[in-house]
Amino acid sequence: MSRLEKLKSMGSGDEKLNYLKTLHLPTVIKKVDDIYYCTSPGFGLVASGRDANAAFNAMESLKEKYFIEMIKIDSEDEIPLPESPFSRENMALKIKIGLLKYFFIFIFCLLTAFVTGKIVSNVLLDTSEKFAVKIENSLYPPENIKAEKIEKFREAMKNIKPYVAEMKKTLE
Repeated sequence: MSRLEKLKSMGSGDEKLNYLKTLHLPTVIKKVDDIYYCTSPGFGLVASGRDANAAFNAMESLKEKYFIEMIKIDSEDEIPLPESPFSRENMALKIKIGLLKYFFIFIFCLLTAFVTGKIVSNVLLDTSEKFAVKIENSLYPPENIKAEKIEKFREAMKNIKPYVAEMKKTLE
């Protein structure tokens, strides 16, 4: 439940005021000359005092008056409440963003591994083919390979010759 939902669910104005007083709202204290100024950037309020504590206490009083007026006119949803960094919505958003990051990193790693694997396998295949050709050439010199191919061609022609003769007779 967000802070605004929690605030709206409260019944009385005193209960809402007490809840708003417990929130740690951002304040800035600055010293200009001999006067301390306390500002609340979210509310546009400025209080001053002779020392930092006096300025801070004046700011707390101003914020309380601001809260009372906002509750009186039923405008609690207009009060700029700070969101908790550990709220359910913030945590869910952070988890989703983290999961998306890890998903994209995973996909990138998969693609990188796939491309690298392809490159390595192509290099290994080319190298092994070159090595195989070198071994084949050393075992069977190219002249022997050419002679073997001519011999296989002659053998195939002897096997085909009867079929060709039979087809010749059929076509005449």
